[in-house]
Amino acid sequence: MFKNAKLRTKLIGMIVCLLLLVTSTMTVLGLNSLKKAIENEKNNQTTQMVNTGLGVLEHFHKMELDNTLTRQQAQDAAKAAIKAMTYGKDRNDYFWSTIFILI
Repeated sequence: MFKNAKLRTKLIGMIVCLLLLVTSTMTVLGLNSLKKAIENEKNNQTTQMVNTGLGVLEHFHKMELDNTLTRQQAQDAAKAAIKAMTYGKDRNDYFWSTIFILI
């Protein structure tokens, strides 16, 4: 098939194939890097949100320890504060809390 092709045509074909290979490789590497960056950012956001929630809980726990609030008042206030915490574009995302009681 390429026996009768001119040298110039063969060179152009090789260059085009090489450019496609390089472009494909760069695209795959770029997408992989982008995926890792998005995953890292999501992990950072999750960590910050958890730390924010913990900070709220620690605040009300300290108020209980300082006798500013009773245990029930501190728990109720912490529940209300966490319940009001929303995030996301339309503020439709919320915190989920599961309480495990060890016996």
